[in-house]
Amino acid sequence: MVLELSSEIVKTVVSHIDDRETLCHCSLTCRRWLPASRFYLFRNVSIKNRASYDILVRVRDISYISHAFNNLYSLQLWEDQAKPWLYLVPLTLGHRLGRVHLLTLLRFRWQEFPLHRSFYTIGYRMFSITTLTLVGGTFSSFAEFRRVVCSFESLSELILERVVWCGPSVYSHGTRVSRFPRLELLWVNSGSEGVIAALVDWLLGTASASSIRDLQLGDSGVQSNSDLPVIQRLTRALGSSLRNYQMSLPASLEGDTTDLSPNTALRTLHIRNVDASSADTLVLLLDRRIYPTNLVSLMLDLHITTRCALDSLAAPWSEVSRILARNIYSSLESVTVWLREIPPASCTHALLSVVEGWMPELRSLSILHVKPWWNLGFQPPSPPTNSTNHVDSLSSSILESQE
Repeated sequence: MVLELSSEIVKTVVSHIDDRETLCHCSLTCRRWLPASRFYLFRNVSIKNRASYDILVRVRDISYISHAFNNLYSLQLWEDQAKPWLYLVPLTLGHRLGRVHLLTLLRFRWQEFPLHRSFYTIGYRMFSITTLTLVGGTFSSFAEFRRVVCSFESLSELILERVVWCGPSVYSHGTRVSRFPRLELLWVNSGSEGVIAALVDWLLGTASASSIRDLQLGDSGVQSNSDLPVIQRLTRALGSSLRNYQMSLPASLEGDTTDLSPNTALRTLHIRNVDASSADTLVLLLDRRIYPTNLVSLMLDLHITTRCALDSLAAPWSEVSRILARNIYSSLESVTVWLREIPPASCTHALLSVVEGWMPELRSLSILHVKPWWNLGFQPPSPPTNSTNHVDSLSSSILESQE
């Protein structure tokens, strides 16, 4: 005799499955397992082309499908260059997307396909959106970009990856601070020069100028020294609100205005682009231009391009070690040096030992970690599991259940 599990037990079992393929197998187990499996398959949905979008529109109002929309948390939408469809989302799917929290828009070309004004109702219809990620897209203007962002009134996290806009980035601050957006997280890898400066200058006139806690600007995108003054204005305005900061180090002390001393609650700091030309800037920053009392974690990306650079880095890097061993850095729990670039034909393990030898004070405190970046002949770390679901894989089980 086969023992049948109750619906409650089935739902509990399925709710603990994060793997999308396993969820698909569960949906095909039997009729009793299908509803719960379908419900959790809709947790994260990715629509990569117009055909997938058309399938979703066709089945959106079927009772058991519309119920699954209630569990939709993360939505990724890829523009179809041959048959654009993103502009249709507010009108065709907006009434089913009220519980989505994470929205990602990818590869859109709105300078070629201007947005209809109805698109700006997307924030009203998707009122639960807290995280907006824009990847590889182009807006027709800076005003269009601002209007899309501000349409999400609950937005707290904005992530931009290679996003640009056409025309000049003209923006005039009003006499009153705008209530939106009120961001807590801002990560930007710019797509062209001037994007960071324009974005930050705009945010300084909004509530975000006092609310951002996690800031990352120019990880691998385009960032120039001309961006530094406006970035400094933002970090100064944030003051004690800023908790986590990732920054690129300027190449020289000349004209450098980087000063993190107003950020008295800073807990984690990630400094990129440290090399022979910027080592003195790093020493000055850690010695005089930072409030270290609450700093818990420090990460440094080190680039050693030549053998000569290796020799010139020894003295400033030893000074960094002495600075971080002072009592004012007593809260520091971890110093991680990522070896991002090494001279050709160099032994990675040997260089790791050399860098560790520069910092004896930190080694004695057992807080130093020197690690090679994943592309230096080592296996890259496995990315976190993300059970992104695709409409294509759902369509077969959906249509079978209709039959």
